[in-house]
Amino acid sequence: MARKKRMSKGYKAGLITFFVLLGIILILSGTLSITQPFALFGQEVYIPQYLSAGCSPRADNMALVNIEKHTDVPSWYHCTTEGSGKYIPIVNGIQCDYIVKDTGIIWFNAICEGVVENKDVLTTDKCRRGTSTLVDLENTIIVNSGDTLYLNTNRLIGDATLRVKYPSYGLKVETADGRDLATTTNCELTSLSREYHTIDAKNAKLVVPDVPFNVVTGLSKAYSSQVVTLLGIESGNPIYISKPGYYFLIDTADDGFKYVDTAAGEKQSNLIQCIPRTTGCNDEAKIVKLQEQPCDKYGGAISDYSPVEGDSTRLCKYKCSFGTLALTGDCIQVVKECPSKTPLWDARTGNCVSLTPPQLVSKEFNWVGLVLILIGVIILGVSIWYRYSRKGRR
Repeated sequence: MARKKRMSKGYKAGLITFFVLLGIILILSGTLSITQPFALFGQEVYIPQYLSAGCSPRADNMALVNIEKHTDVPSWYHCTTEGSGKYIPIVNGIQCDYIVKDTGIIWFNAICEGVVENKDVLTTDKCRRGTSTLVDLENTIIVNSGDTLYLNTNRLIGDATLRVKYPSYGLKVETADGRDLATTTNCELTSLSREYHTIDAKNAKLVVPDVPFNVVTGLSKAYSSQVVTLLGIESGNPIYISKPGYYFLIDTADDGFKYVDTAAGEKQSNLIQCIPRTTGCNDEAKIVKLQEQPCDKYGGAISDYSPVEGDSTRLCKYKCSFGTLALTGDCIQVVKECPSKTPLWDARTGNCVSLTPPQLVSKEFNWVGLVLILIGVIILGVSIWYRYSRKGRR
């Protein structure tokens, strides 16, 4: 019985060790397939593509509509969204055109402030009354948005027809070259698709005509090593280093995400000599001397354009010469200003590029390596079990 207990303990110990090691390997393998860039600023920051938006007339704005239900019975007509079925902003300059064509004589109308349907107001200062004695002619009555038209044509000998031109507005999103991307049926910010993020609309729920605002779409994550806080720049607030000597401010959109404010333009600072956490640059954006650093065929060589000590206006390539790094003449100049359509500078090519930087590519998971590791764990587990089993038999 004692021998069985010792064998049981050895067996259990071997199994516990095996499964613990197996669990550790599986946890580690789950993290291998995800690229986790180091972030000097501990929040995600995005580079946006700016678009222009505004409350604009739709294609059916002021289209002529027949009011089939109009009769000679006195009626109220409202120059509002509810009265028209189209979105009508209640602002100065927006109006409805009611066109009356009669075949008789003497008819009566009144334009009243606000939405009313009470004949008692017709005799008050809230209404401006008018009559017509024109025969068989079209008469246009202009009513401001938000107001009401009272129309009485029952005094006619014949019949009258009513047509109207209603305003029709919606939120329109356009690219920089004027190409329409989206148009909604109203000017409520909630009608925008979730892919659009407002920038300066603040807490407004409605947008009035002729007051454009910015939206962004096509978001991409900014390189984490370029989003930093540096002593002496912007009071320690986070910035985005666009290239040596230059940076963008970081702002917050109306829905809370942080973005690189390329629309505000680049700022300059001599404190930024290079991009942190890249070859030849430390966390304080200062150039680290590369020349005469040791190198050989096994390591230490540099393939990309890298900073040059004492000169932040250019990046150069280095070669490994006689065991140390040596500066070459293969250099690119740091562009002082990029155009608005391509506001970011690519340190790999020296060219100005669009708002979408290359995405970090996740490493392809190495299943062969995982299988070999698991086989090793199994062999280790079996050997531990075998050793404890032998001890148990003695």
